[in-house]
Formats: sequence, structure tokens, C-alpha cells
Amino acid sequence: MIIGYLIKNNTSFFARSLMRIKFLGDCSFSIYLLHFPILALIKEAYVFKYGLLPYSFYLVIFGIFISVIIIYPIYLVTEKKTQAYKKLKLS
Repeated sequence: MIIGYLIKNNTSFFARSLMRIKFLGDCSFSIYLLHFPILALIKEAYVFKYGLLPYSFYLVIFGIFISVIIIYPIYLVTEKKTQAYKKLKLS
């Protein structure tokens, strides 16, 4: 409840920091649905190229970065429009 109040009123550094990553929370359902297939494709591409299973921390960071880049436009096209329609219908 306190965190919600701080975010709503933008009164602290913590609240401003959370607002910068708000889009991750907004598109969390898209992330939930699509992150595994994207990471699996990256893993398979790595195995195909090098013949080894990936055990690199950098590959994980790369996978997360690519997932966000792919998922965010999908969120804009599907989930955001659905949320707007839902708000309009409930009003």
C-alpha cells in the first residue's frame, strides 16, 4: 500500500525508478507467454552453431534483451489494445 502511494504521487527516487520499468509490468502477460519459445530458439541456434549447450551468463542477458525487444511490439499490438477496450467497455 505504501509503495502504491509513493508511485502514484511520484514523491521518491524509488517511485521514479519503478516508473522507468513500469512497461515490464504492463507487458508481463506477453512476457509470460512468449519468453520460453524465444529463449528456446536462442538455445537451439547456439547448439546448432557450436554443438554445445549454452552455459554463459552473457547468453542469458542476451536472451532477456532479445525477448524484451521482440515482446514489447507484440504487447503494443495485442495486449495494450485489449486493455483499452476492456476499460472502454467497463466505463
